[in-house]
Amino acid sequence: MTTQGQKTPPVRRPRLARIGGVVLCLATLLVGCRLPTPLSASKSGTPQYERANIIYELDAAQRPLPLTSSQVKSVAFDAEPETPPPAPEWAGATLAIQYPHPDSTVDTARATLRLSAEPRHDSTSAVAQARRWLGWNAPTESADGSVSAVSKAPRRDDEIWVLDIPKQQLDLLLTELQGNGFFQAQTRAESGTKLDVQLNWGRVQKQWSAEPRLDHFMARVYREGRLGGLVAKDTDIEHSNIFVGR
Repeated sequence: MTTQGQKTPPVRRPRLARIGGVVLCLATLLVGCRLPTPLSASKSGTPQYERANIIYELDAAQRPLPLTSSQVKSVAFDAEPETPPPAPEWAGATLAIQYPHPDSTVDTARATLRLSAEPRHDSTSAVAQARRWLGWNAPTESADGSVSAVSKAPRRDDEIWVLDIPKQQLDLLLTELQGNGFFQAQTRAESGTKLDVQLNWGRVQKQWSAEPRLDHFMARVYREGRLGGLVAKDTDIEHSNIFVGR
């Protein structure tokens, strides 16, 4: 019992709670921040990693797409990588390589090719913005007062092509990327290519120049792979694999 005039001492937060609050704030700031990790190798030179995810995105308006008809005879992987003539009907292409295989197939990776007949994202150019501001894309009113929407060509869904590849071929690709300086603080002046590599718990994203071996993978999936499904144009790349039949 406290006597009259005696003040109750202020309640102090435990030191552990204060430390926990600081750690929580730092964790919030660091969410999503993952530093790139160098590619380690065994004594025999084989790359050592538990998981890898590669996304290679090309824009046909800035560089030719390395695609050929699926009827072309396949070329062995050990052959010299080359860039075949582009397929004019595609506006963009995205190659994704995933390891481990989603079906847990041993020593196998999955390569998925997404082909877009039109740009996946709406244009942000000044002309496109001006058209939206002026309402040129809005419905128009005819002389009799009826309103008709501006006619648009039906959109074509993106195609998803799938091919399973041996892990050894992914090892060669990662080794070549490291030799080309991708995992170091190196940039390339050429545009038209985006490369995103997640290796174990590290991640590197760059505007990059054409990689012949990745171009070869892209052409190979188009020639030898199977059509896994169709996805809407605006579907995120990360979510496209849920539409692919296994």
